[in-house]
Amino acid sequence: MKNFSIVVPTRGRVPGIHRLLQSIRSTAKNPNGIEIILRIDSDDLKTIAFTKRYDKHPLKIKIKDRSKFISDLWEDAYKLTSADRIMVCADDVIFRTDNWDEIIAKASPKPDKNVYFMYGNDLLQGKGLATLPILSRSWVKLAGYFMPRGYKVDWCDTHLHDIARRLAKIEGIDPKAHIKYFSEIIFEHMHPNLGKAPWDKTYAFRRKMGTEQAQYDKRANERAKIAIKMAKYILELSPAK
Repeated sequence: MKNFSIVVPTRGRVPGIHRLLQSIRSTAKNPNGIEIILRIDSDDLKTIAFTKRYDKHPLKIKIKDRSKFISDLWEDAYKLTSADRIMVCADDVIFRTDNWDEIIAKASPKPDKNVYFMYGNDLLQGKGLATLPILSRSWVKLAGYFMPRGYKVDWCDTHLHDIARRLAKIEGIDPKAHIKYFSEIIFEHMHPNLGKAPWDKTYAFRRKMGTEQAQYDKRANERAKIAIKMAKYILELSPAK
């Protein structure tokens, strides 16, 4: 049984995805307890070829035509996950903290039943926004999705974090039991906004689409209903613990 499923859309960044894979394996306490799912565009032949010759860690691959919706990339690959802790990741991330998997696993027992929204420090947004959230299987089942479809370039991470924030405010819910920020665990986001990477073609493709705050605002009621559903489940589960 795997402890973590890490879902990573990637396009045109073979050195970046190679660096990410190495960092995951070298920092994990139990690398064999981690599965990595890559979502690759069908026309990205260089990345597909790289995965075929990569032999350092088993990979699951979802190949599909390029989508204009960035959030769909994670959702496309979710069905390949088998662990009960599922991470939203990106190909411009480096895992920096040793034994991150052991620390998070100890803090999230029974993720098949318990609702968890967890995230580390990306050195960009920090505690303010979970750009790389780790969701328990129970969370995903109650939400009805791993990542909300339909966001073209941004706000999908904010969408997920907003559900967590709403959940935390519901009477009877202990936020510390379900929403966990690990400031000491570094998943460094090598983002061009910080000068850590160039604005390559993959970034540029999304950047042209502009912000999607309007869609995020329109879906507030959707997020509120999910938070209420989660709270009801948690409160009903509590007496049995």
